[in-house]
Amino acid sequence: MTVLQFEAVAITVAMLGLFIWDRWRYDLVACLALLAAMAFGVVPFKHAFDGFANPVVIIIGSVLIVSRAIARSHILDDSVRRLMRHATTPSLQIGLLSTCVAFLSAVIKNVGTLGIFLPIAIQTARKSGMSPSSYLMPLSFASLIGGTMTLIGTSPNILVSGIREQATGAPYQMFDFLPVGLPLTLASLVFLTFGWRLLPRDRVGKPTDDEKFNVGRFTTELVLPEESQSIGRTVGDIENAEEGDLIITRVVRGANTHHIPSRNWRLMQGDILVVQASPEVVKSIVAKQGLQLAGKRVLTDEELGEDDMTTIECVVQPDSILVGESAESIRLRGRYEINLL
Repeated sequence: MTVLQFEAVAITVAMLGLFIWDRWRYDLVACLALLAAMAFGVVPFKHAFDGFANPVVIIIGSVLIVSRAIARSHILDDSVRRLMRHATTPSLQIGLLSTCVAFLSAVIKNVGTLGIFLPIAIQTARKSGMSPSSYLMPLSFASLIGGTMTLIGTSPNILVSGIREQATGAPYQMFDFLPVGLPLTLASLVFLTFGWRLLPRDRVGKPTDDEKFNVGRFTTELVLPEESQSIGRTVGDIENAEEGDLIITRVVRGANTHHIPSRNWRLMQGDILVVQASPEVVKSIVAKQGLQLAGKRVLTDEELGEDDMTTIECVVQPDSILVGESAESIRLRGRYEINLL
């Protein structure tokens, strides 16, 4: 082994050790490794940054931008939430989420795909009374396997295509990986749909601050600014977007307050919505609907009107006429001005 080879191996081992140590940022470790390689002569100074001239870097950066744009548009998560309404068992839920993640990972970066689906998976797990780990690990596997179907699905495919172009003059095309990647992905999805039962079900992460203090629904005020997408929509549209996890108890418009507004009530710019929801749901609707938190401004008594609303817990008896009915079918809100929490 030559001196340069020994130095290259030593730098690589040290870099891996720092990655395992996990005290320094990975990008800092990579820069230090490059500087060390330049200092020992393993990498010539004039070729130190040749990697940034590789078109693969541009391709990966472009895919990350597209992934971020899709995530911010909320198109995918809204569609998946609608699909999840029809999945009633954990196997169906995990299978559906894994399928969506796998096939989307074929065209956008798997990290971006996971960023879109992780909140949905965690919320679904909590509603089902399951540990989030039973949902998250299958999604992780699905994102990795789904990326094998296309050229841009995973970074190694792009790198291998670049090497093939240098060696033979012709890179891989977009779907050259599909004959192998698609059967592998389908088989993996079938396994993940049922194989999640092999995972430990008692693993739970550290509780969040909201969970530590048992923060459930709370009341807050949301304002419809000029650029909000909710202008012109109805109260029912806003509540349906969060699948019943958010309830509008009042609409403040100027000096008037409308208690328990009808679901057909159409919203206008400047309206203040008094809502009951968990912090996660409030964050979600603020991001998706273009709403704003009312901030530190305290609503006056004139704006809120007389606060005579009361929360009451009722039990539906076996002989009640409500058995088999829904809040919508008996017009609980429109006829009796009652919000079902």
